[in-house]
Amino acid sequence: MSKKSDLTTFEDLVTRQMNETLQKGSLASCLMGFLSAVLLYAMLRMNVVSGIEVPILWTLIGGVYSGIVWLLARARKIRSHRTWLVMLGFCTLPTTIYVIAFLMLPSGTATYITGPPGYLYFFLIVLTGFAFDFRLSVVAGVYAALQFSLAAHLAVPYLRSVVHADALLVQDLTQETFYHFKSMMMIMTGITVGIVSRHVRAL
Repeated sequence: MSKKSDLTTFEDLVTRQMNETLQKGSLASCLMGFLSAVLLYAMLRMNVVSGIEVPILWTLIGGVYSGIVWLLARARKIRSHRTWLVMLGFCTLPTTIYVIAFLMLPSGTATYITGPPGYLYFFLIVLTGFAFDFRLSVVAGVYAALQFSLAAHLAVPYLRSVVHADALLVQDLTQETFYHFKSMMMIMTGITVGIVSRHVRAL
């Protein structure tokens, strides 16, 4: 078998496995998104919590996007350029809550900049490793880092109004440089995942 034929076989295998993985993963993500939205809405209606309209909208958007990916993966249509669009689309989901908060809430992106959405970027960057594409993982890391850095830049002016007796806590919350360190970690995560996936591809 020629080297070109081997490469074609490998690409077909990766495409099949990636579609199967995304089909299962996106279905779980879709269900989790909608169930989370229902649960949060129920809590809102029962006055258990208040002011969570943005997270409800965010989980709905995540559920819808995951549902679209599930349909594409089920039809085995995620290949070549669509792989990049799907993966980078996932890396955009955490940013959605920052955009909604920026448009709807008094403190904008500062409301959620220290919360779970920022850590979700790392998981989604690692997810790109399933494509065994070094460039995709690196681009995903840089793309996520740029989005988070922009959200942090918009958040810092509001965070500077935070007052607390612990000076280190205030510094950690209000210094924009610290948020950019997290962005650098996203880039390093993308590079690391890319190197590992390239090594596996070579094997």
